[in-house]
Amino acid sequence: MSAISIVEVESNSEGIAIVEVRQGPVGPQGPPTGDLPRGQISIIDNVTATSIATINTYVEAGIVGTLDPDTDIDFTALNTGKFGVRYTGATTKTFWVSATAEITDGNNKIFGMRLAKNGTSILASESHGHTGSSGAEATMMTTWMISLATNQELSLVFANLSGTESLTIKRARLVINCIP
Repeated sequence: MSAISIVEVESNSEGIAIVEVRQGPVGPQGPPTGDLPRGQISIIDNVTATSIATINTYVEAGIVGTLDPDTDIDFTALNTGKFGVRYTGATTKTFWVSATAEITDGNNKIFGMRLAKNGTSILASESHGHTGSSGAEATMMTTWMISLATNQELSLVFANLSGTESLTIKRARLVINCIP
């Protein structure tokens, strides 16, 4: 399979673009074949609290999200109190991940969110949000690139950074796309 690529663009004396186009393979190994692994998981209007025992300690969400079957390729939802996905593809791939969460519980509270690979949180993916009043929601977002092998897990983990009160993840989304 070939793709068209623009090799050179320049303008002539009348300001008209002259474009040289070539047909050839995409990327070092040519174009990807078939659909690439991807998935997205979400939860909306959650009321289950995530229990926090220690300040500044990241824990699994304690909730299960819903995997979108219309867009899923090579992922399954985690169903063990973790909000995340398991990669079921046959080969190790690199993925672009984005995640958001809206959290509540408490007045003037600071919450943290990180991605976790196989239960180990990734410090560099950390995001913070805070509530200004009771009932307010802290909104957090993170993005990251990560390599996953068959049966490895990616989940969201959360912390209360200002106390030991439980938190409630009202809404959350995690989207993962293979980088060709």
